[in-house]
Amino acid sequence: MEGWNSKLNKLTGKREPNVHLVVQTLKKKAEKNITFVESETIRRTSNEMEENEKRLKRIRNIIFEFERNKNIGKCLKALGFVTKFE
Repeated sequence: MEGWNSKLNKLTGKREPNVHLVVQTLKKKAEKNITFVESETIRRTSNEMEENEKRLKRIRNIIFEFERNKNIGKCLKALGFVTKFE
């Protein structure tokens, strides 16, 4: 219980905060967390899209090379490095 009280006192900046202040503080903390999660989700999605675009470009280049050289072994080996089977 002391850990909870200590954390609450630090969050509110008061030694003995009233209920209204605790609720306000917890709401603000929740809003900050929601904002952080949303921005992190957007960042991850953006990074994933960028990585997928790079991977697709590499695959297109590999296919283009195969069409020019007709070397299936080289093509499959290159595709193996680009794709990940999870």
